[in-house]
Amino acid sequence: KNWNCTGLELTEEQRTAREIYFTMPDHDVNLKAEFVTPTNKLEVTDAKVTLKDGGAVADLTAVPVGTELKAIAYEDTETSVFKSWSCTGLELTEEQSTARVVYFTMPDHDVNLVAEFVTPTKPDPAPENYKLIVSYAKVTLKDGSAVADLMAVPVGTELKATADEDTETSVFKSWSCTGLELTEEQRTAREIYFTMPDHDVNLKAEFVTPTNKLEVTDAKVTLKDGGAVADLTAVPVGTELVATADEDTETSVFKNWNCTGLELTEEQRTARVVYFTMPDHDVNLVAEFVTPTKPDPAPENYKLIVSYAKVTLKDGSAVADLMAVPVGTELKATADEDTETSVFKNWNCTGLELTEEQRTARVVYFTMPDHDVNLVAEFVTPTKPDPAPETYKLIVSYAKITLKDGSAVADLKAVPMGTELKATADEDTETRVFKNWNCTGLELTEEQRTAHEIYFTMPDHDVELTAVFEVPATPDPDPTPDPKPNPDPTPAPGGDSDGGGAAIVAVAAVGGAAIGVGAYIAGTTAYLKSVLPEGMAIPANRQQLAVALWTAAGKPATQSTALFNDVAADAAELQAIRWVVDTGLMSAQDGSFKPGSRVGRMEVIRTWKTYQQRG
Repeated sequence: KNWNCTGLELTEEQRTAREIYFTMPDHDVNLKAEFVTPTNKLEVTDAKVTLKDGGAVADLTAVPVGTELKAIAYEDTETSVFKSWSCTGLELTEEQSTARVVYFTMPDHDVNLVAEFVTPTKPDPAPENYKLIVSYAKVTLKDGSAVADLMAVPVGTELKATADEDTETSVFKSWSCTGLELTEEQRTAREIYFTMPDHDVNLKAEFVTPTNKLEVTDAKVTLKDGGAVADLTAVPVGTELVATADEDTETSVFKNWNCTGLELTEEQRTARVVYFTMPDHDVNLVAEFVTPTKPDPAPENYKLIVSYAKVTLKDGSAVADLMAVPVGTELKATADEDTETSVFKNWNCTGLELTEEQRTARVVYFTMPDHDVNLVAEFVTPTKPDPAPETYKLIVSYAKITLKDGSAVADLKAVPMGTELKATADEDTETRVFKNWNCTGLELTEEQRTAHEIYFTMPDHDVELTAVFEVPATPDPDPTPDPKPNPDPTPAPGGDSDGGGAAIVAVAAVGGAAIGVGAYIAGTTAYLKSVLPEGMAIPANRQQLAVALWTAAGKPATQSTALFNDVAADAAELQAIRWVVDTGLMSAQDGSFKPGSRVGRMEVIRTWKTYQQRG
């Protein structure tokens, strides 16, 4: 359609030209080509056009390509009778050309649609021709040849009407007619023969959705989404259903399903809850129960009910009896394979505690507890792909973008929606320090906004991401000056009571006066290199600081089993984070450690001094 730009002046002619030439100015430029959905003109004469569902068309002079439409010729009058459609830019079948109502899709060009009417001839004292209107059927002469004109069928013509073919969701039921008497046998016959009477006839083949009977005993059947089934004696073919056996009692325990007209797998046959689709015939479904044996004084075996999954012993061998699994047995549950219409989501269980990681893992290991367990693998229907464009532009400034695994992005101007990405701000220098991210088209948490490195998923629109830097303020690790300054302000690193911190104080501030950025960087670097473990980089975020402290302490073990919302349960750094939180060197709030949050050099120095003072 046109160009939309910031930081560049375009003439009106340039703004609408597909190709433009310009010279790069002395500032940033954002240039975006804007597109619109193509539309075409639809001219209609002596007819009304609506959307396929009957809704109004917003503008007939600009109808979007692909719009599904319905055209209805005006009603007949005494002096004007609809004959056929005359159109330009649209191909109609012979049947459509003479039908008063036509359905069509807007093509990629203009269309002119005219409903043509003729002046009816004055009726003779005894008219010989009459109109035959037919819906959802085909009419021919008795010998199978075509009828010349259904709008003028001679009286006495012998005709044959054949209803359209059945489909999976539509089955012929009967004929509905006006102006023609049918016997009861003719009314339900797919093919009928009749003679054209001396008046108009309206003949319509009526269809219904096929249904079958579903008989259920000792169970409850609902729709797949939990809604009620309208009529179990007439369930439409293809309906997705769920059957749940009645609850167990002290004298009755569910054993398996016994069914006629439905094939169940061995696993489904013993599952309390089964999902199935109504077939094209009747179904009889019975939940069978048995009388439970009296429990031993101290039962050692318990029931393990599993749905949509396979359970084996930990080594992969079969479980002897899922209705009597010994306490302490080590087991493995594997969810069924995904299909085109069903994708594993998580486990839903009763009588077993799973971690958040286990809950979403397809394979879980567990030990049989001293009570029954019900384990269900839950699946969801995958969403159909969005017809919207699959790739979008990613504009990045002062940072590097890679895939989540660190590999290169093929084209930042066409990044597929859903791509998992990693953005890393450029390194700090002596004159600038990373501050935060500024972005358009992407929502970041407060923690992400200030993290030097962030992970995100490409949304369904363009994204502009800028790393913002600032000149660092002069550090002041000890805002309250010592009234009795040390006559020797430069002790050897690690040789004073504050763990070498005075060295950086001497570099960072002299008599309370501020010094330059270069001195700040040089001073803090010198001090941190002297106290950090050999070969370790200066920590830039909370996670790196935790690992540095833990490493300096000799990687001690901790009794803590704490988990954090923002640290993976299998993360290599989890032990270090638990240790610094357990010792009080660092803290977590509301179950979050904020591992990616940036830490300044002075914060690293203060935390390190605290660690050294604790000895």
